[in-house]
Amino acid sequence: MGLLGAAELVGAVIALCARGGTHWRLRRFRLGGASQLLRLDDTRLVPEPQHPSLNPSTARTVIVISTPAFHALESLGRACHRRMGHLRIEYRAPCYRPWCSKFGCAADRSSPMAVHRDSRNGIWRYRIKIKVPGKDAIRISGRPQINTKAAAEIAEREHIQRLLSPASQTEQVTKEVPKFSKFVDEQWLPVYPASVGNRPTSIREKQIHIRRHLKPALGPLHLDDIRGHVIDRLFADLRKPRAIGKTGSRMYTLSDKTIKNVRATLRRILASAFEWELIDRIPFLPKVKVTDKGWDFLPQDEATKLVAAARDDEERALLLFALDTGARAGEQLAFEWGDIDWHNNLVVFRRSSTRGVVGPTKSGKERKVPMTERLGGALRRVKHLRGKLVFCRADGKPLTLWQLHERLWGACRRAGLREIRWHDLRHSFASQLVMANVPLRQVQDWLGHSTMAMTMRYSHLAPGQGASLIRALESPNSVATGWQQPPP
Repeated sequence: MGLLGAAELVGAVIALCARGGTHWRLRRFRLGGASQLLRLDDTRLVPEPQHPSLNPSTARTVIVISTPAFHALESLGRACHRRMGHLRIEYRAPCYRPWCSKFGCAADRSSPMAVHRDSRNGIWRYRIKIKVPGKDAIRISGRPQINTKAAAEIAEREHIQRLLSPASQTEQVTKEVPKFSKFVDEQWLPVYPASVGNRPTSIREKQIHIRRHLKPALGPLHLDDIRGHVIDRLFADLRKPRAIGKTGSRMYTLSDKTIKNVRATLRRILASAFEWELIDRIPFLPKVKVTDKGWDFLPQDEATKLVAAARDDEERALLLFALDTGARAGEQLAFEWGDIDWHNNLVVFRRSSTRGVVGPTKSGKERKVPMTERLGGALRRVKHLRGKLVFCRADGKPLTLWQLHERLWGACRRAGLREIRWHDLRHSFASQLVMANVPLRQVQDWLGHSTMAMTMRYSHLAPGQGASLIRALESPNSVATGWQQPPP
């Protein structure tokens, strides 16, 4: 057989492969020291995306070949060896395993575009060995953000480009991503809460999340390393029981609501790092579902017993104020005599106190609630000159949340009632109003809810709610079975 050119050789291979119909495997062939990846598609050779490490000007030909075609072309290989330099033919035996045509063969993972799907968990990955100019060959691997083959191929090309491009190498050297602990302490905490006007309680909550949960797990890591498995491990650790107390003899598990709040703090920190151009993207955080545990409230008869069990007029006014205004604990602790409109019989909530820090109300707006006659009489009986606060200690200093609960639980025991939280007195105010058929819109205004959805939690207490509608199942027009028919 005479000498053949590169085009004739490729044509001969196409002709032989077109007759075969075998389960082909992509392999690489070198011709003249360089190569270009081609894929056999029926009777055409379709070029794949060019490998960044190859020089298109020197690339020659890559041939897909099976075992029968290799034996047929042995003579061609020897002939071409004298004409076109070194010809190295790599081949693989045909694969007839039935599952390969459906799930792909593991032999494909040795191709230059080494993208494969992990059979254990179905995740697309890439793993390839490349030659970096001026360095030894290195192996890179990873997984895409979106679990698809196309995304894995794109992630592989971007990874290779970052290693081979001088501009990317310079950018990686000059761009310094801070560690999580340093970023939070020196940049985020001093700036972000003040810039958005967070309340003192919100700032303190974020500081607790960072100190107890985020810094122990993420503190030594750079911001761009917080992703994937690191985040999943953090949330898995948050759900584990942990020892508390000086001796560590008690075990405590974080509630779903606390974990959700920790997630919100971490999400805000990473979002700020992205907005300040310290990281390229915000990593995915798992969602935390919080179940509604319900609440407790006192109906009107139990509320009357509670007020009657008060030890003195001040304690009676303290309990009655919460029951008849629906005030939050912080709003009641910061309530002053100047906030009472005696002429119009209104109480006005302008501020709230949390751990001794006085600030605006939760909604940031002023709220007015009509004052009942019994509450007005109770407040007149406890007028004092100890200070501007209505509810305070003997020296005029404000009460604490613990002192409110202490007086509430003592009255519950004397009245023979179950112990409830102080916030349940606010639930009692709303529940009694809805049970008295007061419109939910009015209840929303008095409670100071920002949305109707928050007030709708009490809607099931409205009298006759759905009772007339459910009777449609028993109407004479409905179809009744034999056992439902009345006796003759």
